[in-house]
Amino acid sequence: MLYTKIASHLEDSAFFRDLLHLREDSQVYHLSQSARALVAAHIWAKTGKNIILVSQDDIIAEDLWDDLVSLVGKDNAFYMPDYEILPYEERSPHYSIRATRMITLLNNISSSIPAIYSLSIRSFLRLIPSRKILSSHIFQLKKGDELNPDELLQRLQNMGYEIEYQVSTVYQAAKRGGILDLFSPPSLHPVRIEFWGDEIMSIRSFSANTQRSISQELGEITVIPARELSLDDVDSGSVIIARIREKGFFEGIENYYSLLTKDLSPFADYFEPDERIFIFSNYSYVVEEMEALIEQTHSQYRKELKHGSKGKIPKVKELILSEEAFFKCKKQSDNVYLSQSEFVLPGIKENIRAPFSGQPAFEGDLGLFSQSLANKRQQGWQHYLLFDNASQEKRMRQMIGDSVPYLSHIGVLHEGFELDDAKLGLYTDHEIFNRYKRKRYAPRFAPGETIIDYENLKPGDYVVHVDHGIGVFEGLKIIKLDGQEVECLVLRYANDDRVYVPTFQLSLVSKYVAEEGAAPALNKLGSAKWQNTKHKATQQIELIAADLVRLYAERGSRPGLAHSPDTEWQKELEDSFIYEDTPDQAKAGREIKDDMELPSPM
Repeated sequence: MLYTKIASHLEDSAFFRDLLHLREDSQVYHLSQSARALVAAHIWAKTGKNIILVSQDDIIAEDLWDDLVSLVGKDNAFYMPDYEILPYEERSPHYSIRATRMITLLNNISSSIPAIYSLSIRSFLRLIPSRKILSSHIFQLKKGDELNPDELLQRLQNMGYEIEYQVSTVYQAAKRGGILDLFSPPSLHPVRIEFWGDEIMSIRSFSANTQRSISQELGEITVIPARELSLDDVDSGSVIIARIREKGFFEGIENYYSLLTKDLSPFADYFEPDERIFIFSNYSYVVEEMEALIEQTHSQYRKELKHGSKGKIPKVKELILSEEAFFKCKKQSDNVYLSQSEFVLPGIKENIRAPFSGQPAFEGDLGLFSQSLANKRQQGWQHYLLFDNASQEKRMRQMIGDSVPYLSHIGVLHEGFELDDAKLGLYTDHEIFNRYKRKRYAPRFAPGETIIDYENLKPGDYVVHVDHGIGVFEGLKIIKLDGQEVECLVLRYANDDRVYVPTFQLSLVSKYVAEEGAAPALNKLGSAKWQNTKHKATQQIELIAADLVRLYAERGSRPGLAHSPDTEWQKELEDSFIYEDTPDQAKAGREIKDDMELPSPM
């Protein structure tokens, strides 16, 4: 961990020695984003308390988490993303967001070791099921346990798992005879549980792609919920209990938690007040974002009431913390304010300038870089060069030789900097060569999903309704439904018939995708043509799947050309690229190379 390497240098800094003795309501400024992460790591290391690092948005929160992982390791730094859904929106977060949140909550529940949690103010304000509720649905399975596999499958379904014929992604489960498969984060692979009656005989990891085992027997696995609320927790008197019984987990259920249970709290209340420290990154922006979210939520609430949702949606105070509740929560714990600007916040009693400077700009000039390091070394400075990987470190050694003294570390920050009063420099490899890049960690919304923002639809766009088929979007209209005014999408079908789709049923509608300029035939309401089309599509998919199985079986029996593994030249070439692969690109590249090195055809 980078922090461990530089901790002794921080002891030479008067700023870091005095950091733990700040007066209440003090602000530290002149801090870049990565410097803020270092300050948070130091406070965590020295106080032994949980750090809740609050930023204005999820982009900054995720970047800070990235820096914290480099500083203190992934077992000590966690990211709590926001749902990325609007208040009262009929849409649930992507499974990757739910998985990241659940891993963070799992650490809080299962570990007594303090950690650093990075999150946005939107995530901070959100009311979620309490720690008590969530902890009751985290459990372990091990060989020799006795439990009914059908009851286990039902429990998983109540926890939000999708029951499928075959497990292919996280939060899915499948049962075939005495075999039960499930994919529960933080495991990177699904597991296969073999039962003999009600006894677990074995647990193994397997590949979601090949469905073949990839490990020896596992001693024990941890199973976490797919949702932050189990259907087992729903109050029997809930005003939407009928909807739950009919649909289970519906799209946007996260916005209805308060109608399902009264045991909600903000994430901050997962910690005792004396066991947490709030660190605010650019607090003025945090407050602005909080005020904007609260106003947005109130505005949407009034709109929902106007459209006849009274009594069937939670009040604003049941969805997010109010300003008053936020400030009350904040006062219960110590607070630290970190910012780039020296702007003095209201109520701040002391404004302290941090002795940080940005990494000098070398623009790829290694001569200038080497001379700068040599000069500063004579003045008593120590420099760490931070690299993405060992190949980049080796490449740097080859280019500048051993004449320039520096220490190296594998693991980069977003920004390099100098700590002037400790004569310590942390330089990033990508800034030395003027390569600015940012990692993407989790996918957000995959193409082809249900329409999310109907305001982006234009009259004349073709759409597909699950039950009625292809139609034309004509616009929005407010109609009376059960005596209440409801906003609806107007869809036109053949024979000039129309369907009115309430905005709370957007999950039934998706945008039609075809070649540009193609005009599909509109379906006729009440005819069997659309159902026949769906049935034929299903049959065709099954035929294609059978052909693919036969084709791959035939190709797999033939010899192919096995390529050699990457050489050092190949690695150096890839490391010299300006931009960094996204996780999906890196994964695809690894899989292609692995296939090319096999003796069987790709």
